[in-house]
Amino acid sequence: MGQQKTYDVSIEEMEDYGTAYYADSIMIPVDMLGDDKKIEIVESSNSTCQTPISGDGSSYTIYFLDLTDKPVEGYEISGITEICLGSIAEYTISNAPASNSPEYVWHVGGASKDLFEIVGDTIGDVLRIKAPSVMTEGAIEFSINVEFDPSNCAILKGEDTIAINVTDETPEPITGLIADCAYNDLLAISAVGSSDATSYNWQFTPSRQVVVQNEDYIVINLNGDYSDIAARVNAQNACGITVDNTDYDIDYATQQSTWTGGTSVEWNDHANWTARIPKACTDVTIPDVGGGVLYPIISDSGICHYITFEPGGAVYGLKDLDYVRAYIQIDLQRNKWYTLTAPLKNMYSGDYYFTGNPRSYMKLFDDVNPDKEGDPVAVGTWTQSFANNAVPLDPGMGYGFLVDSFSYNYPNGSTYNSQSKIVYFPREDSEGNLITSVSPISGITGKTISKFSSNISS
Repeated sequence: MGQQKTYDVSIEEMEDYGTAYYADSIMIPVDMLGDDKKIEIVESSNSTCQTPISGDGSSYTIYFLDLTDKPVEGYEISGITEICLGSIAEYTISNAPASNSPEYVWHVGGASKDLFEIVGDTIGDVLRIKAPSVMTEGAIEFSINVEFDPSNCAILKGEDTIAINVTDETPEPITGLIADCAYNDLLAISAVGSSDATSYNWQFTPSRQVVVQNEDYIVINLNGDYSDIAARVNAQNACGITVDNTDYDIDYATQQSTWTGGTSVEWNDHANWTARIPKACTDVTIPDVGGGVLYPIISDSGICHYITFEPGGAVYGLKDLDYVRAYIQIDLQRNKWYTLTAPLKNMYSGDYYFTGNPRSYMKLFDDVNPDKEGDPVAVGTWTQSFANNAVPLDPGMGYGFLVDSFSYNYPNGSTYNSQSKIVYFPREDSEGNLITSVSPISGITGKTISKFSSNISS
């Protein structure tokens, strides 16, 4: 019979649960918990009146288990589906709960189960299976039951099934490589086409630093070198290695790339970009195509993520470009009329509104499309200023735009005249500081000099 002891029990930082008397055990009602809690048990006295031997107490975690402790999609077994003769394969739960320390109880079934050997225990995080030393027909099937407390937590039990085949052959060679975008100069590459390979040997040309490698992919560091890369990949399984001397080109891109027009006008030429030809993950910048920079042309099709046109930037063949969003930069000089059309879809007159001084002016050109076929000269008249900020600016609509000049006159006699400013579309805010990028000296007020011209010239 166990010795009777007295325990002081506290839950979650000395929240007193009282004193209980048990023989080396204590029971905590489940309905008291609700969430996972820490429990500290301190032995305060015993029947022989000796000094407690537990010191400050022992801490434990009580897990409150409910359906949130089971994956919504059910448990999933992860492991190879081809195992070589006499080799050992490991299987795990790919979506195991992150906490609560479940107890995994593995069960093996299938018509060929007696030909396979279980290595180690069937209770644990990993199940190890050894294949037979002779070929067998059919497949072995695994099922898994994940249990916490089989008597009280039946709702958490679940199972999954995976079938594996036995082979005595080395794997098929790969058929190609898949890569997408390099993030922070790290490029992930996957080999495809060899369903029975368990790992791969990689050789890069030119040589690259390997950061991570596992059964499915490899990660290399580009270190700022965005030149072409090729790789030789040998597939491997427990039966051996399949040597493949094919040089597979790696088609990859970078997060950012800027047009340079280094050798031609062709969009799909690596030599015309600071990094690589854009892909769906690439943010593209198009600079001013004047001053010797060749005009980019999309002759077939192109793709990118975001595209930003700097002042003077342009691309021919935009209808063939697949992109998520476009950004436009316009360099606005003061006291100068510009003849424009909306550079983006869904624009309104309010996109040209700026808070505070200086004032901005807009006039509508009443010819619907200045680029219409026929007479190359479009003749029309200018309307009065727009009535409000909600006038739609449909593509092809012509309008004039002017921003007043502005200057600061300081008490010492000096004057600062506001300079041109690059305005970004789509507008994220009203950019009230269009006046100038230079703030007036604290405590000194400036004088606004406004001038309006009714003469419009392109």
